[in-house]
Amino acid sequence: MSKRIPRGEREGLRLEFKEAAALDDPRKISREVVGMLNADGGVIWVGVREKDGWAVEIEPLSRPRDEQRRLLDSLIDTIEPSLTGRELDIKILTEEEKAVLRIEVIPNPSKKPYAFLREGGRHFVVRVGDRIRSMTREEILQDQPLLIDDRTKAIHKVVAEQKKMQEKLQKNHGGLFWLRLQPSADGALDLTKLEESDLLIDPTLSGNSRTGANFVRAYLSGKQLPALGQDEFGQALTSGVEDGYFLAVYRDGGLRFTAPLRSFWLNPHDAAARGSERLLWPYDLMGYPVSIFRLARSIFSDETLWEANPPPGTALVTHMAFFNLRGWMLRAGSPRSDWWESQRPQEKTYEAEDFVLNPPLVFDLNEVVEPDQDRCALRLVRRVYEDGFGLFGYQIPEELDQKRVA
Repeated sequence: MSKRIPRGEREGLRLEFKEAAALDDPRKISREVVGMLNADGGVIWVGVREKDGWAVEIEPLSRPRDEQRRLLDSLIDTIEPSLTGRELDIKILTEEEKAVLRIEVIPNPSKKPYAFLREGGRHFVVRVGDRIRSMTREEILQDQPLLIDDRTKAIHKVVAEQKKMQEKLQKNHGGLFWLRLQPSADGALDLTKLEESDLLIDPTLSGNSRTGANFVRAYLSGKQLPALGQDEFGQALTSGVEDGYFLAVYRDGGLRFTAPLRSFWLNPHDAAARGSERLLWPYDLMGYPVSIFRLARSIFSDETLWEANPPPGTALVTHMAFFNLRGWMLRAGSPRSDWWESQRPQEKTYEAEDFVLNPPLVFDLNEVVEPDQDRCALRLVRRVYEDGFGLFGYQIPEELDQKRVA
């Protein structure tokens, strides 16, 4: 397929054009990618406007590198089975100082059929000519894999725990944030050495701030130091109080963290006076997941803490839920903007009872131990904005993407 920006070409089985505005809701691009994955692959151009199927005009992207990264994260999060670098290649192409994105789609026949995830469901589509149609039941079933791999087992494990937590939590509870990380392959973490390392006591040892929204509040609030023991999900080093601030690190390398929803208030001291006592503070929304992923990075990158390290190729399945979220609000834009308070920009109220990540995200363990592991947390936050509150990716505070708040 051509690697120059197309002009005057027509859409077809292996060619699709999307205007720049499509990046406002990248889930629409997920549908096109899945259609090609279930057919013969192809190329999608983002930033090329079409008319009657013909490429007529280049619409340059203002921040192509940021858009490239955000789009890749969104596609990885909203397409099943999990994509690899061989199936998807997103490049920035520039002509006459005009930048667009070129998405090359290369299906892996052994992984078909692919699905895109939206509104809690899995949608199977296939590209036919220059159009997309839903797949038939027979088409979906004919290539379904029969084997359950380690990642799928880990997903089933964390989903079962989420449902158990959901059933356990009373509806009159003030609300709870729940985050769970589970390796797809078991290691053997030396919990005694972890306890001696002070990683769970001093947040700066894992690159976190000493104060603010991080996992250390789990035991500082209750004056409880981490202790070895057994909870309902396995042998663990735990601190805090169940159904409140709580942290558990399991022998197999899994982590579980909870925090009361009240800790996400805009400002617990004067929010009630402004009527914003149920407005999620975006810096805390980012801060808690960032702190957990930084802790995970410190644990998984320190070989001295392990009796047996997780094997190569291990994934880290990540699940998240906000229980009793009904009535809470999330505001578009940045608190650092002058207009954020005075003009009261777009707010969305959560109408359902609970927000549950569907499906859980799957990270390669290498993504977590790299210095840029904060992107894992950003992908979770993006799902809250987009799937939970119906906001777009560009409405996330820009500084969260630049990781200046953790």
